Amino acid sequence: MRATGSNGASSSNNSASSRNNSASNSSNGASSSKTGKAVSANLSVQAYLQILQESRRASWPIIAQKISAGDWIALSQVLVQPPFDDVRQACFYIPWALLQSDDFTAAVAARKAFVDFIDHVHALATIALKADDEVPGAAVQVQQSFLLLNASVDAYLSAVPKKYR
Repeated sequence: MRATGSNGASSSNNSASSRNNSASNSSNGASSSKTGKAVSANLSVQAYLQILQESRRASWPIIAQKISAGDWIALSQVLVQPPFDDVRQACFYIPWALLQSDDFTAAVAARKAFVDFIDHVHALATIALKADDEVPGAAVQVQQSFLLLNASVDAYLSAVPKKYR
């Protein structure tokens, strides 16, 4: 049974709200913490791709471990901290680097793929918080959401022309 506050809202709703606020506040930073790379806004497409691939290799096992352990709060936090935050930032900057290379078509395709990727990041964070609140079926949805996130990164990478890889 969950306790209710003076306004009648359950404490789980209040805690979920505060978790969402802290997660969104920490994702607004322009650079990564001391454990990650500071992803600069003036790199080449190749440099961003290298950061993306290295950070992906480092973060995927961490995410998988949190899912296996059922550590849903830690999972939602991993999504806004390095090394995963470096994946997100590299994906954000690649379209701009493509524009600097005068590759408008590739920049548009990468930007569309970025929007899909970010939607999957948010979906994973949201379902992880629902799993923490013990919503029926949410734990299975977390695994499915991670698979979709992984596929969205693959789609993002395929949106970047081979000449940049």
